[in-house]
Amino acid sequence: MRMKMILVVDDDALLLESFAALLSLKYYDVLQASSGEDAVEILNDLHYIIDLVLTDRQMPGGILGESVIRHAKSVRPQIKTILMSGGL
Repeated sequence: MRMKMILVVDDDALLLESFAALLSLKYYDVLQASSGEDAVEILNDLHYIIDLVLTDRQMPGGILGESVIRHAKSVRPQIKTILMSGGL
């Protein structure tokens, strides 16, 4: 049985590493992306069987969390997604 794979997307390196470490301790395979652009690139690589995208909502630059989720659903309709935000 394969381990579930989670793509974690966050521009904050400390949060990205923390989420990845915690999820790995719970026996998930974790892919990391530090931007929306990196996440889209990973999602386009169908070599990865990604079960869940956990993405920050607000990231500097071009692609925000909502766009990452829309893209994920367009290329992988079965994928689960969680949008998170540290802002109020």
